Amino acid sequence: MNKTVFSWLLLLATAVFFQACRDEDPPLPENEPELVTTVELQFTNTADPSDQVTALFSDPDGIGGNPPVRFDTIRLGAGKTYHCQVTLSDASKNPPHDLTHEVEEEADDHQFYYLPSGVEVVITYEDVDSKGRPLGLHTLWQCGAASSGTVTVILKHKPGLKGDNDPPTVGDTDMELAFRTELQ
Repeated sequence: MNKTVFSWLLLLATAVFFQACRDEDPPLPENEPELVTTVELQFTNTADPSDQVTALFSDPDGIGGNPPVRFDTIRLGAGKTYHCQVTLSDASKNPPHDLTHEVEEEADDHQFYYLPSGVEVVITYEDVDSKGRPLGLHTLWQCGAASSGTVTVILKHKPGLKGDNDPPTVGDTDMELAFRTELQ
């Protein structure tokens, strides 16, 4: 066989071999959403720190299995302002896994949204990610007149997608809960 033809065949065989090996490499793991089984909203009145309210959601097997074992109504004072802190965990693990720290560490890829409906409350962010964009583990709730409705709390996972003033439709939903809310 001609040396040139042999060299080309050897080169072609080597290229096919390396391509085949590369195709067999395992895919990179996807960043799967965390299983959020417990959400705690801890409210502290900014004018009276002894006025504290906790609203808890608990669904130990996660959404879609058994119904939640607890889904509190948020009851706040009309005309008052509260600082709210969110705590997340996965109770399907023993011991339960605290997810709050992970969301905080990955703040550039996460954002909470708070969507009031029928209730007079204005919610503003008190924390931001490394680029100055909202995170939402800490918020300020300015309550208006006595009213009732819902506040939907959404946690979005947005790796490489998070921008300024993103709507809640951007990214993957890690958690979405509509808390019944009453201002009294």
